[in-house]
Amino acid sequence: MDKNTQVMKERCKAIVSKRWSKEPRRCKFITNRGVYCWQHEQQLRGFRIKKSNKHNGFGLFTTEDIPANKMICGYEGDKVVTHDNVKNPYML
Repeated sequence: MDKNTQVMKERCKAIVSKRWSKEPRRCKFITNRGVYCWQHEQQLRGFRIKKSNKHNGFGLFTTEDIPANKMICGYEGDKVVTHDNVKNPYML
């Protein structure tokens, strides 16, 4: 991130309830990487956004085991076939 980039900080949108309080309320933690704090991202969605060891910046990491050959998400866009970019066969 360069120094001119603004980061929006907001309160976690997860609803929590305390054992001694009957009324549910929002989580008190502040996040700048999504709508949930890292604890609720992990609990509700099964992933975390954190710094990557291999690349500059952040990466999306799963917190649950994914079985081999399981489809994670579908792609409904146009299929791009090109031989110009042989070094990187992964394109969306």
